[in-house]
Amino acid sequence: HVRAAQTLLGVAADSGEVLGGCWEIVFTVLGHVRRLRKLHEAAAETTPDAAGEKDDDSYEIDAALTAEQSNARLVHRTIPEEMMDRIYQRSTLLSSRAGQDFFTFLCRVSETEIFGHVQGGTTLPPPAAKKRSPDTSSLHSLIEAVHYNMDSRPRLVFGQIWKIVSDHLARVALTADRSVSLFAVDSLRQLSINYLKKEELQEFQFQRRFLKPFTVIMKGSDDRNLRELVLRSVAQIVIVCGQGRDPTLRSGWRSVFAVLGLAAADRDAGVVALGHEILLRQVAAARARGFPHSGPLLSQYVVGLSTALVGYAGCDAEATCLHTIEQFVGLCEVLAKTLAGAQAEEPAAGGGGQSLELETWWPILLGISQRVGDDRINVRQKALHVLIDLIVKNFTDSEDQLQILQLIFRGILVPVLDNAEMEEEMDINIRSLLPLSFTTFVPSRHSSSTPTRAASSEQDWLHTTFDPFLDGCLRLSTKIMSRYGDGAMTDELLTLLNHCVLSPSDTVAVKGLHRLQAMLVDGPGARIAPKTWQAVNHMLRRCILESSPTKVVRRGSAAGDPDRLDVREAEMSRQGRPVVACAAIEVVGQVIQNKACVESMGKEMFVVLMQGLSLAIGHWEHAVEFSGGSQLRPHPLEIAFHGEKHIVHALKALVAMIEEREMSDKDSEMRSMLMGHTRSIFGTYLSKETALGENSLDDPFEEACRVAEFGHLNGLVVELLEGFNELDDTHLFMISWLYPILSDLIQTNNKAVRSAIQVLISRIFGNVLSIKQAGGTN
Repeated sequence: HVRAAQTLLGVAADSGEVLGGCWEIVFTVLGHVRRLRKLHEAAAETTPDAAGEKDDDSYEIDAALTAEQSNARLVHRTIPEEMMDRIYQRSTLLSSRAGQDFFTFLCRVSETEIFGHVQGGTTLPPPAAKKRSPDTSSLHSLIEAVHYNMDSRPRLVFGQIWKIVSDHLARVALTADRSVSLFAVDSLRQLSINYLKKEELQEFQFQRRFLKPFTVIMKGSDDRNLRELVLRSVAQIVIVCGQGRDPTLRSGWRSVFAVLGLAAADRDAGVVALGHEILLRQVAAARARGFPHSGPLLSQYVVGLSTALVGYAGCDAEATCLHTIEQFVGLCEVLAKTLAGAQAEEPAAGGGGQSLELETWWPILLGISQRVGDDRINVRQKALHVLIDLIVKNFTDSEDQLQILQLIFRGILVPVLDNAEMEEEMDINIRSLLPLSFTTFVPSRHSSSTPTRAASSEQDWLHTTFDPFLDGCLRLSTKIMSRYGDGAMTDELLTLLNHCVLSPSDTVAVKGLHRLQAMLVDGPGARIAPKTWQAVNHMLRRCILESSPTKVVRRGSAAGDPDRLDVREAEMSRQGRPVVACAAIEVVGQVIQNKACVESMGKEMFVVLMQGLSLAIGHWEHAVEFSGGSQLRPHPLEIAFHGEKHIVHALKALVAMIEEREMSDKDSEMRSMLMGHTRSIFGTYLSKETALGENSLDDPFEEACRVAEFGHLNGLVVELLEGFNELDDTHLFMISWLYPILSDLIQTNNKAVRSAIQVLISRIFGNVLSIKQAGGTN
């Protein structure tokens, strides 16, 4: 047997190229030989006399020893360590294919020794197999063989071998006993440091692949000690290979930061703290000495570092989150200086500098923006503050940054609204969402007080972060437009506000409409381009239609009674969204009354907006007919009346816009609109007055609604008459079609209306007719 083993090992050392699958037999025999040699060495340490060596080279059995001890002594004497080491050392001479066979079957035998069987994938071995004491002899030999081949083989060839070996080491680390797992990770650390000391060629990714097993182990291990060892191994790799004037760690940074990023989501607080500590060392090193690389490697380093930091900015420990978000400020200062220096050194690079800027800044800004939607108020407020400050400080003061700023708005800021949890509360303070000029006159059927928000909702995203977020975006856009012009960020702002307006939350939609109104009326409304006005009209018209109570047709359910949630959704669809409709009507009304906005949008858009306002009024007037609207707050009658108020205010501006002397098609359309709205208001007033005097309704609530509505309509008619009276003589002369209408309206029983009509008629038959007669004389 000994001679057969000697012959087999000699063949393996000299003719390994042709062994192929027979390497499994060789390594199995080597395992038995190694076990017997260890047995002899252990016996020699405990009982030197019993394991004593004879001076001759005889193969005879010593009767004083057991068979196992005698075999061990014989193997130790006849098969020296050098004969076995020679097999591993000569593995460097094998071809690529033969080398892969060598390591494949060495890993196979190593698994058999450790687990008692060959594993399929990374599944756990049977319990019986785990109870046996694992043998790591072949595992040690495997590590030695990798060392021999690491420096002698081309990187592409060694990469194929390392794929085999690294898979085996990862399986051992994840499924073997703790001592063996720790040894596998420590072996990976030693091999990695030796490999990373070699310079990696540009555009190659060997380091990233070499360090991949650390990521696999970190992600799959349930052993805290093992995960901590992985982190400490990565930290040592960074110290040895990633620091100094000429660090050799290049593409491996990606794997390093991937491991540290995985620690951020670890369930053990100690692992999270250790990973965070290691990562912050890199931030501190960058702030002290700058980034270790430039060019394309700078992008890989910054992206990996920032991605890992983002993970800790969202971990369970709030203090760690806040500290991490603060670290972005210092990191970005270094990044800004580095990019400025790179652009100064390569001014002729063209768009390359901007591309590098986007590659490095984008993951930072995107990661912080995701934390703006965090459930914890302190985290999201800190993230919002840092995000806006970083954008303002690093992008608004530089030249030629408009395109990047527009991308930031669309790709970073707008998605914040999608990431945030904005659930509409069941009880809201309706009055707080209504316009200040909104008139409430319909009494409630029930004596319950106005609903208010529950105290539990006061800390959610909607009520703590939404307004500061929009305010920050508006401040940012104002600063940008002051540098690049009023139209620079208009489309981006409209995109942001459109997200709000179309939100299923009434509160979000109303707040978005409020910001839209401020942008148009108080902002650069007078300098908005016609194309932008078209976008505004489309946004408002869609909002009016989708908040309308007549948009959805009633349908029965063939599948039986729906559940409670579906019933509520269907009812809200049928009734519309009253507070959203009020806000949309208010925006349209304020815009068409604003002189600067009217001059900017032109006659055509003015007519379109007036038509949209009329459409909203009609929808809510019809809502009373099919639902009564008694449960809606605000009441449909109040919403329709709010729209009528804005119509009345806009009619005076409409008179001034009509060119009577050179009447165009659009002027004719505007004149018809003016006549139609005036007749409608006066006609509605007279018909309601007549109905109110002839009979009363049986339902006291409906009667109270009718009386209250007529009282406010009476004031609206007086306001319209007084508005016509405020026109100059020329414009008053142009509305001669009003005279027959006034003759009907003067029959009203209301004294205030009659007085307003008399004042207007006196002026018409005084100054205006004298102007007409003077014109006829001339």
